[in-house]
Amino acid sequence: MKKKLKEELRKLSTDIITARDMDMSEMYNVAKNLYEKLAVLKYIEEQLNDIEIDVSKNVIAAKFEKMANAVLNENASVPESNPHQEDIMISMVWIP
Repeated sequence: MKKKLKEELRKLSTDIITARDMDMSEMYNVAKNLYEKLAVLKYIEEQLNDIEIDVSKNVIAAKFEKMANAVLNENASVPESNPHQEDIMISMVWIP
């Protein structure tokens, strides 16, 4: 993501520098876009730089499998039917 943002920043700054027939409105929009992307990149580098994001399929599959196995193991002790059926109260509303 950072690599893509940096490439877009280079392209936008090059567009501004090499612009010959760009009117003020177009130049303003390009500069605004440049600033917004630069602000996002700054935030990512300052706030999220220490977070390592690993989104490979193997890592995601392994984490899902671990979570699913934990849920299945915990649910093994839950009975299929409710042994306390008589404790369930059913509320009935009588309307005359």
